[in-house]
Amino acid sequence: AGHPPQAPADTDEPIALGALLARPRGDVTRGGLAVGVTVAAGRLLDQAAAQIAEGDRTVTAGDPVNALQNYKQSIDIVRYLTQADPDNAGFQRNLSVALNRIGAVLFVQRNLDGACTAYSASLAIVRRLTAAHPANPSFQRDLAWCHALLADVLAAQGRLAEAFEQRRSNAAVVTQLANAAPNDSSLQQSLAMSYQSLGDAFVPLGNIDGAVTVYRVSLGLIKRGLDANGQDSTWNQLYNSLLQKIRNALVAQRQVPPPS
Repeated sequence: AGHPPQAPADTDEPIALGALLARPRGDVTRGGLAVGVTVAAGRLLDQAAAQIAEGDRTVTAGDPVNALQNYKQSIDIVRYLTQADPDNAGFQRNLSVALNRIGAVLFVQRNLDGACTAYSASLAIVRRLTAAHPANPSFQRDLAWCHALLADVLAAQGRLAEAFEQRRSNAAVVTQLANAAPNDSSLQQSLAMSYQSLGDAFVPLGNIDGAVTVYRVSLGLIKRGLDANGQDSTWNQLYNSLLQKIRNALVAQRQVPPPS
């Protein structure tokens, strides 16, 4: 999960769009008989995927306005498919992916209300998918990702309590995934990052004790990861960044008067 963005200057982007799109679970299933649909539907899925790919290239070229048009064309195609076959989980998932792309561009453009609407719609889709397919880990990963995206935009809107709830939901889903795959280093890293982000969400609410508690959970996960993968740069980066957060939280904790 990502960290809540800080309020930028008017000329700055709140978060690099390219980095948002590069995060896991951003792929769009490509069509055809390989995904169990008709040839005609497969061709439409390929068109939708091509629009997503073109949007991603346009983003990389620094043109989010035209990228947004590409993503909207993709979503029009996928919505047509979902209306024709509403029970197709692949179509629904593609719709969620396209909505997340649109939300990412709107977020960068500081259209926070629009980004929140797109991310909320995506989250609603993925919630339905996970309820209908509880054993599908890909949908569970998507669910965690959607909670993290929505937390980012809610934090940017100053809706801190709601952002915290999304962070907590993200941590709960990632915990379930990580517990099911204890030897998956990437999932264990995601769990450590998820708890760091949850701790970050405690801080602006004034709950420093909660932040310290959650940071220590993350620290335990990171130390375990370092013991198993000591040369992994990601674990080392997580460790160093978390130590600074813990120091800052402990300083703030000492400055907060005890309750009367």
